[in-house]
Amino acid sequence: MSDAAFLAATEDHVRIVREARHIVRQILADNTDLSGNEVLCHLDELVAEASAEAKRVATELVEESACRHCGHSIMRVGDSTWRHDAAMPMSRGCRAASFDRDGTWDDSLDRAWKATPPKGRR
Repeated sequence: MSDAAFLAATEDHVRIVREARHIVRQILADNTDLSGNEVLCHLDELVAEASAEAKRVATELVEESACRHCGHSIMRVGDSTWRHDAAMPMSRGCRAASFDRDGTWDDSLDRAWKATPPKGRR
């Protein structure tokens, strides 16, 4: 991990811990007599609600298709660009995605090909 990535991860961790502390304070504000297990139950309910909401939003925003050039799975979120979704970093180019997916370059793929849905679907 690079120094910049490590710093960003550390800052994210601090943000998450602060948010958790804030949520626990909100739970305890309603009932200061809750046990630790009861607080955890409230947190589990909040996680379930947030997960359901995230799944609903993802279902609404994520569009999937097959690339008309290479035939592999592609996706986009909202009106973003289409990307190959088989492996991170979700490359746009078909040839680059072959390396991400297989660990080797597929030389049969034109370097100019980008993740593109079938004609008629944009």
